[in-house]
Amino acid sequence: MKDVGTKTSNALGLYDMNGNVWEWSFDWFTEGAVVEGTERISRGGSFINNENNARVGFFHRFSPDVNYTYIGFRLARTP
Repeated sequence: MKDVGTKTSNALGLYDMNGNVWEWSFDWFTEGAVVEGTERISRGGSFINNENNARVGFFHRFSPDVNYTYIGFRLARTP
C-alpha cells in the first residue's frame, strides 16, 4: 500500500488516477447500433492487473450486478 499523492501528477495535476481498482463508468458496452447493452464499461485496471492494463485507455466490461473487490468508482462533482 502507498500513500496518496506520492507519485508524480499527470498533465492535469491529478494524482493516483490509475491502478487501484477498475472504475465503473456510466457507459454501456454496445456492439453496432445497440443503444443500451447489458454490461457497463470499467476503465483503468486494478491491483490485480499488470502495467499494460493499468491505463485509462484499457477497458473491460462487467455486468452491473457484480461485486468484486477490484471494481470501484470515483466521486466527481461540478466545481
